[in-house]
Amino acid sequence: MVRVLCDASPEERRADQFILPSQAKKHLRKQGDQPGRIVTIEVPIDASNVSIADPVSQAPVRVSWRFLEDGTKVRVTKGKLASGTIVPRPEILKVRRTPRKDGVGPKDTPPDVVKQVTYQPNTQEVIDYS
Repeated sequence: MVRVLCDASPEERRADQFILPSQAKKHLRKQGDQPGRIVTIEVPIDASNVSIADPVSQAPVRVSWRFLEDGTKVRVTKGKLASGTIVPRPEILKVRRTPRKDGVGPKDTPPDVVKQVTYQPNTQEVIDYS
């Protein structure tokens, strides 16, 4: 896993990739009168391989979820170099990628069928086990 400290713009976050300069070298064959050479290129790296920077120590850390006393769920840094501070969730991550479906779908049970009583227990029969 590559650990990189970088800030992502919303466009880069949506693509789930970051562009990092001079990460890979590409070997090119000779073409005509040009000799073969090695070129350094920018390559995309997946967002899952990028660590979050601790707000206090600026070190790469992992993030865990904790609950505050008032019940709100927050992200907290954890790891060897972590300070344990709360990491605010970016606004772009608060928006759902796929909107929730509203209304009744073709496989949903209608409300009148849900309220029907389909089981009537027999309360007349009493079994004595003594």
